[in-house]
Amino acid sequence: MGFEIIGALLSAVLGLLFGVFRPLLNKVIFPKAEKYYIENPETRWSRVLEQIFIFNKDKNKPFKEKLASSLATLKNATEEIDGVIEEISKISREKQQTIENLESTLTELETQESDLKEKISAMEKVPVESLKHFEEILNKGNKRSAIRDYVIFIFGIILTTIIAILLNKFM
Repeated sequence: MGFEIIGALLSAVLGLLFGVFRPLLNKVIFPKAEKYYIENPETRWSRVLEQIFIFNKDKNKPFKEKLASSLATLKNATEEIDGVIEEISKISREKQQTIENLESTLTELETQESDLKEKISAMEKVPVESLKHFEEILNKGNKRSAIRDYVIFIFGIILTTIIAILLNKFM
């Protein structure tokens, strides 16, 4: 338990000292560390320094290289923006086509609606007695077709039974 308290106090003191001396470190040690980092960027010590300090990697680059790098970045960004604009225009064209399709479908549906309204108004003018007569005719047709279906079903059962008996007898 004593080690934990000592460890906490020691880390607090070191953190306080590091925070207090940070500006001093930046003024005195930073230029030397930056010079070492630029001269030896691949060493382990350079990677440690990179974690502690923030170095400007492009500091010693000539202006021409910095400008070329910036222009290349700008060109890439412009190409990406052009691609996004092209995609947006493609989506806009697709939406316009969808709107046109919906408008044509709406026109067709309006035509169908008006036709159905005309049919309904024509059927409203037909007397109720004639509708009952048509209903009776349709019901007779349904009864005939039901009887016909039963007859075909029965003949199918009889024919299937005869074939099964013949196959069992001769095979």
